[in-house]
Amino acid sequence: MKKYIYFLVTLLLVVICTNVNAQTRVQIGDLYYELIGANASVASSRPIPLDCRSPQASLYTKETYIIPSTVTYNGLDYTVTEIGEAAFAGWANMNASPYFDSSYAIGSKAKKIILPPTIKSIGKYAFANCRDLTSLVIPENVTSFFDGTVFLNCDLLRDIFYLPATPPSKWYAASNTYVPTLDSYRSPSYSGNGATIKEYISFTSKEFTYTGTVPNVEWVNNVTGYEAEVDLSNIKKEVGVYNERIPIKLTKGDEVIETYVIFKYTIKGAPLLVTVNDASRVYGDENPQFTYTVSGFINGDDSSIFSTNPNITTTATTKSNVGTYNITASGCSAPNYSITYKQGVLTITKAPLNAKINDAHRIYGDYNPSFSMSYEGLKNGETAPSWITSPDYSTEANNQSPIGKYDITANAVARNYDIQEILKGVLTITPAPLTIRANNASRSYYEENPTFTYQCSGFKNYDNASILLTEPTLSSNANKESSVGLYDIEISGASASNYDISYSKGTLTVIKRALYVSVGNYERDFNSENPEFTLDYSGFVSDEDIRVIDTRPYAYTSAKKDSNVGTYTINITGGDDNNYSFNYSSGKLTINRAEQDLIWNQDLTNLAVGEQVKLLAEATSGLEITYSLDQNEICEVYSTGKSVYLDCKSEGEIQIRASQDGNGNYYATPRTSKKIVVSSSSTEKPLLTIKQANLGSISTKVERGSVYEFTITPEDEWLIHSVSFNDNDYTGKLDNTNTFTTPQITNNSTIVIVYSQEPSGISHNEMSSTKIIGIQNGIKINDAVLGTEAYIYSIDGSLVKSQEIKSSSEEIKLANNQIYIIKIGTFTSKVRL
Repeated sequence: MKKYIYFLVTLLLVVICTNVNAQTRVQIGDLYYELIGANASVASSRPIPLDCRSPQASLYTKETYIIPSTVTYNGLDYTVTEIGEAAFAGWANMNASPYFDSSYAIGSKAKKIILPPTIKSIGKYAFANCRDLTSLVIPENVTSFFDGTVFLNCDLLRDIFYLPATPPSKWYAASNTYVPTLDSYRSPSYSGNGATIKEYISFTSKEFTYTGTVPNVEWVNNVTGYEAEVDLSNIKKEVGVYNERIPIKLTKGDEVIETYVIFKYTIKGAPLLVTVNDASRVYGDENPQFTYTVSGFINGDDSSIFSTNPNITTTATTKSNVGTYNITASGCSAPNYSITYKQGVLTITKAPLNAKINDAHRIYGDYNPSFSMSYEGLKNGETAPSWITSPDYSTEANNQSPIGKYDITANAVARNYDIQEILKGVLTITPAPLTIRANNASRSYYEENPTFTYQCSGFKNYDNASILLTEPTLSSNANKESSVGLYDIEISGASASNYDISYSKGTLTVIKRALYVSVGNYERDFNSENPEFTLDYSGFVSDEDIRVIDTRPYAYTSAKKDSNVGTYTINITGGDDNNYSFNYSSGKLTINRAEQDLIWNQDLTNLAVGEQVKLLAEATSGLEITYSLDQNEICEVYSTGKSVYLDCKSEGEIQIRASQDGNGNYYATPRTSKKIVVSSSSTEKPLLTIKQANLGSISTKVERGSVYEFTITPEDEWLIHSVSFNDNDYTGKLDNTNTFTTPQITNNSTIVIVYSQEPSGISHNEMSSTKIIGIQNGIKINDAVLGTEAYIYSIDGSLVKSQEIKSSSEEIKLANNQIYIIKIGTFTSKVRL
């Protein structure tokens, strides 16, 4: 059984080895090709096997193969652009892999393979195992090798000639690898057989000097065994840097290789010297016209060949100091010449100058001023020369010299001028000014003037007031009764030798007299009005009293009627007077806790089981009431919102207590007790009362535990604003037809309807931001802006009450059985209580 399977596998492999790629392979001449579009690729003599059981040698056994540029098949021409995979290689027994092993694969016997110029790429293993191949020329259009397997096992390959200007990618170097230029062919991707890289031709010199003729170019042939011919006809003679493509022909018997090398060479310009001639001028003058001479022309050339004439400059300007300055040339250009320059020298000499010392003045006792000169002959708009030795001025006068006139002389050496003589000047000393100033003074209103004093300024040479021949006289027109203000202090009458005296007035300032104002300490109870504060005064002069004050001060405090218990400062402010200044002493206002009463007018002795009763005790402070019951099964107290209810659960009697525990502003109230009497459930029907402004107050008996449904129809131009049931807001219970259904009625109940003239009333169940609810003893305002005022009018327009809104849920007590108009800002509503 095993032998039979082996036979079938072997037979299948033979079929595969003889039938791969039969459709694209064609034989044209001595070679096989793969035809792809309009191109042809040289193919292996055998198809690439899928699997082989024994080595298969290349069938290309001729010594020489000349591959054409084009081949013709079935009347069509194809350009040969590639040496395909394993074209000249043999196959090894490696399980159908295109692998080439030196022990098994046998490549082409060719010694010479000539590639056409149309070849662009060389495929994997293209020349592998070609052990007789010794040389190969790579055409100019080849751009890529597949990899290092192209020349695998080519042991005798020694000469490779590369014709492309730049190396193909992944290129290979053998023993003698010849290239157009080493600049491009420096590092091969793969190499073998002791690889070296050489240029076809080496040039012995690459730099020449312009002579007017083509330079003599010498070269060396680096290709062993070949004669070389070099075409130097395109070598230039003019100055420049060149990168020439030089055609060459290599000949060895009948073999000819035509290619080129890259010759990079430079022709430098012939040396030419431009010499700048020396020049001179006087300081401050313009530079002269500079000249130059030229040496080094060849072939009869002269300065007429200059493309650009020399630009001759110097750093010296009309303002440059006396001395020597280089004259330089630059910017000259001439075809085929390298120009150098020799600088000249500009000599600047001193200019003639006349000088005179300026006259000067100073006052007695001062130091001499800085002296100066005037000049004739300055250049460049100068006001003074630059100095080698600055002017050294001298005079006999010093700071103690008397008034008079003194000569001024000087010596100096100018940098850029030749000064023949310096004419002297004159220093004049004049008297010194002396100022006597009355010192400022001050006093309070209704005091005698102080003794006036003075001070002197301007003394020289350590002089002081002792040199005054006559002291000054000081006076003022202000007297004891003069009002607060500013008064001149006059000064005059002084005399002194050697000084010109001037005077300066002083100022007498009459300032306000201190007046002391105080306020005492006061007390009051919380929520009472502040007492009237009385001010006490001290500090009046003469027979003056409070009546002379222009604006009397007043006392105030931050405490309001409802300010919390505590201590508050009583401040004084507002006083103003022409002759008095106010010093205030504040007092204290103490607010004490206030008494409060508990009012509870409610009868709880006739209640029925199941009845819910709102407890109505009130504290005069408005603070919340606390209710308490002994533990029992008769009644229970519970809260909802701000209301407290009594829930009657069974028959019996019990006491209920009410109290208010006070806070920081109120003392606690005494406790108040009431008797609760609960009897069996009453059979009397509860009373339902509906209050609305347009229909008045309507009451009707209803069954206990029943619900009541009715539709609300507002007056023209009014909207339904709110609906309350037993002081609770039931506005949200209205449906789209304004129909309202009560909860179960177990005791007497009241419905109050509030109307609004604003579009913020109820429309499609939308509620206004400010809500007014009718309650048992008035109204409740929810969510109004704090600090605004609510005004309540009777139906005839009379103001009934106004109240500031201080909380988000403000209650206002109003009498029942009346219609009221409520205005809050622009919001208007109407309700019947």
